[in-house]
Amino acid sequence: MPSNYYDIDAILAEDQVITCTSQFDFDHLGPYLNSDLMTNHVPEKTKLVLPMWAISKWLALSYVKITSLPRSYSPRFLNNLEADPSHVNLRKKSPYFFLAGRWLVSLIRKQQQRGTNMEAATELQNILLKLYTGSRFRQVLDWSMASGEALEHEDNHLTTLETKLFRAGSSSMAASMQYRYYSKQQYARPSKRQRLE
Repeated sequence: MPSNYYDIDAILAEDQVITCTSQFDFDHLGPYLNSDLMTNHVPEKTKLVLPMWAISKWLALSYVKITSLPRSYSPRFLNNLEADPSHVNLRKKSPYFFLAGRWLVSLIRKQQQRGTNMEAATELQNILLKLYTGSRFRQVLDWSMASGEALEHEDNHLTTLETKLFRAGSSSMAASMQYRYYSKQQYARPSKRQRLE
């Protein structure tokens, strides 16, 4: 769930669509929930493709049930991603991969609260944490400490969260270099001319 209501990245991450099914009949919502329906009536077990922000409250009330995860969070893709995470273009799958994944974990937990099986949400959360703090994290920090040129080439591979991390690392490195430069000048030995004056 977003920590800040006005965070544009959180708003865009919530727009990821999920396939779900209705748990009972809906009246007067047919064209809004499923554009293929010509009537206002949505029968039970109808397949719906809705954004995460729309599903959130309905899951808590058991109006809908998530039937499949988006392709970018499918077990097959996540297994491939775990094998070599630093060379996968996550931005192509979703620019908000980590933020939307965090939302997805909370939605799965809402759905599973009624049952006792919390494995899917915990497994996805562990994979996202491993991906973010593993080799991708080290690679982004290496780029940020080296120079800004790496981002120009790799910018289309980084998610928005990784891009923020890169910018924070770059500004930290610039501040560190500036501190080193000015601290050396302050404690530098005065020249003969300065000593005579």
